[in-house]
Amino acid sequence: MQIPYGNNQDINKLALIFQNTSASYKFFFFIALLDSVLDKIKENQRPLILLDDISIKMIVLAWYPALFFKLNFGFSDKISSICHTIQNKYKLSIDTKDSDIYILLNEIVYKDKDKELKSAIKNLLKYVPYKLLTPWTPHKFQCNATPNKYIFDNFLSNFEVNKGLYRIIKKDKDLYLDINDTYIPYLKSNFYILKSFAYYHLCVYLEKLNAGVPNISTKIKPEILRDSLTDEHKVFDEILNITPLCSIFNESIIIDKNNYALDHFIPWSFILNNSFYNLSPLDQSTNSKKSNKIPNEIYIEHLSSLHYSIVQYIAHGQISKPKNKITQSYEDLCKCSFDTLIKVDKSNFFKSMHNKLAPLIFVAKDSGFDVLTDDDIR
Repeated sequence: MQIPYGNNQDINKLALIFQNTSASYKFFFFIALLDSVLDKIKENQRPLILLDDISIKMIVLAWYPALFFKLNFGFSDKISSICHTIQNKYKLSIDTKDSDIYILLNEIVYKDKDKELKSAIKNLLKYVPYKLLTPWTPHKFQCNATPNKYIFDNFLSNFEVNKGLYRIIKKDKDLYLDINDTYIPYLKSNFYILKSFAYYHLCVYLEKLNAGVPNISTKIKPEILRDSLTDEHKVFDEILNITPLCSIFNESIIIDKNNYALDHFIPWSFILNNSFYNLSPLDQSTNSKKSNKIPNEIYIEHLSSLHYSIVQYIAHGQISKPKNKITQSYEDLCKCSFDTLIKVDKSNFFKSMHNKLAPLIFVAKDSGFDVLTDDDIR
């Protein structure tokens, strides 16, 4: 992905900031930096940004991808482990609001609520602010593992020699990023493009570490809205009016047609869609216990049997013709038109269902999703 040309900026060097990246830090750092610059501009302030504020924003940005979607950031990457530590230590939900995470992190970093975590958070930025400036850093510093600290610090803090995106300065024992005036108009006018540029490279990085995980590009951005299941509920309402259904996880539990939930067999937080063949009605208690857990592969047959019956109900006009998205879901599953699909026998329908869901179960378990237990479905 390319970034727009600039007038007085060295855009060729800015375009190289994500070269030779071995952890997620640079991506989250740059996104947090962009957000901070825009905040300062909106407040009519010079973009002088406290480095600790950047580290807090990085953790908030990583929270959903790491905890809710359980993406692997890499073995040596510490952002994900910090998110998990905070969640477990302070008993936070995986879908805790950003504002609540900000409040807690500010207490940890600025009010010494948790000195151990504070140290871990501050360590996130031990190297990345300097590494991001690599395209502008003279070769003599890049080749020297231990450059003269005084000379290097002087370079980093002086715009006369450091022509990069920002300089790093110290004020009252705190480190700040002082954005180069040359780049401020460019960052402001190309904010969304540059943010997309960072997310694109983050996605490429994470795809290598999360083979087989669907929709990574959607899972790395905040505020993902779930589509309504109103149309899907209407189909099951009609079916429950003509025949009783039992839970696909426990045949002894009969679904109450007036009080049931629609469950995503493979959790929505893994696949990020409402494919109809992945849905089944559950009693409220089982649905709550299942949450975003991964079921055993044996239950694919039960789900397949349910949906094979639904296809027959539709084919024989026993229920109203559903919305196109529902029949298209079955077409995507079996890779044929719905007219052809209604002639598919039960064993081949199950084969299509198993081929679709079994690999997702394997990858989801490997990604760290909890497994549905017998106690959950009793």
